[in-house]
Amino acid sequence: MKFTKDRIYPKLVEVIFLKNKRKDSKKHFDSMVKNEYRIAEAFC
Repeated sequence: MKFTKDRIYPKLVEVIFLKNKRKDSKKHFDSMVKNEYRIAEAFC
């Protein structure tokens, strides 16, 4: 099964924003998404 941005992104948003519901977590969130997406691509 291939990972697509559509599959990964919503789940990441859900998980990360549940973990830290802070306004200043935007930068952290962006970098985590990039890292997770790279990892997911490696497993395609």
